[in-house]
Amino acid sequence: MAVSKKIQRYDQYLLRGNFRSEGFQRWRYVFNGVSKSTGQSRVFFVEMYLVNPAVSPDEVVIAQKSRPVIDVSELISAPVVGGEFSVRPSYIAVKCGCFGKNGCHFNKFLPVSQISWNKDTGRINVGTFEFSSEMLFGAVSVSEDELEQSPELLCRAGEMSWNLTMEKVYEVKPFHQKKGEVWNPSAVKAFYSGIVVCNGEEFTVSQKTSYGYHDKYWAKSFGKQYFHLSSSRLSDVISGTMLYDSYFVFETDSLGKMKFQLKLGEQVYKFDRSALLSCFKEEHECVQVPSHEGQKEKLHWSLSIHKGKLIIDIDVYCDAEELFVRDYEIPQGNRILMKVLGGGEGHGEIKVFKKVKQNLEMISHIGIYNCISEYGHLEEMGA
Repeated sequence: MAVSKKIQRYDQYLLRGNFRSEGFQRWRYVFNGVSKSTGQSRVFFVEMYLVNPAVSPDEVVIAQKSRPVIDVSELISAPVVGGEFSVRPSYIAVKCGCFGKNGCHFNKFLPVSQISWNKDTGRINVGTFEFSSEMLFGAVSVSEDELEQSPELLCRAGEMSWNLTMEKVYEVKPFHQKKGEVWNPSAVKAFYSGIVVCNGEEFTVSQKTSYGYHDKYWAKSFGKQYFHLSSSRLSDVISGTMLYDSYFVFETDSLGKMKFQLKLGEQVYKFDRSALLSCFKEEHECVQVPSHEGQKEKLHWSLSIHKGKLIIDIDVYCDAEELFVRDYEIPQGNRILMKVLGGGEGHGEIKVFKKVKQNLEMISHIGIYNCISEYGHLEEMGA
């Protein structure tokens, strides 16, 4: 699919003005791989999280790590919060791992000075890592000793490497929030191909079974809560036919306002709470489903949108044992983390209804597979 120039410019590095001293950008890649030895499928993720690049370009500053203020200029300029000096994070974090049962995640922190950016191609290199809308290359290794000495790494011990190409299939126009804040689901469906090695096990990533996703987010901070659902692996429940030209994506922004797009063939439904004249009702939540005898504990993501005679209901379920928490330091520091519980193997259904007098007529009944399902909230460490 051809990429419009308006969307293509968001493939470039964008963290300008005040956002460089108080803001972040996150590029996220999610894809499916198949083990060469067992044939088992796993959902992998790779993320680049750049925060406050102007605060400390040459040195990694992790706010969760106690750091004495020694320099007099630092002592004068450092804000005081609750009687303690506030340290704002500044680094590039490469986060990677795999979802599912016995999932894992690894973090590597690098100084911002190691970033190089090609404006023409939109390609970012950070040390030996490469990020773009076409290529993805890198490796992260975290030892038990490193983790014991540096618990602020906020991950697990292990290693993962990847060498992938990516081809966008379907993209969505960027959603704008407050001034300068943008969420760009630039590839709600993408074809990945290449090799991933995770903790010594090699996985093949092939185009048609990669079920790929890629998005980008620029903001001053996370909101108090975070909610995300997306999948491009959908089927018609009645006929059982896979819908290769369909997808859906939903996310809340830093103000808690929702962004949503659903494509079913030629029919596209789009809702943006931040847009003018956004006259619709919407509810979403994530709740725990108590386990019953013989059944696993699950989490249930639900979404309901009402506009005029149209109703869209979405329900997604994930086994609790297939989820784990990823931590993000917010740009403001203060030892506050956005803790995101998530997984990549959610399943459920979409129902689209039309009101006909006092009755509801079902227009579409869609099955959901390999759904990225995430729920997060802010938490102060040590509180």
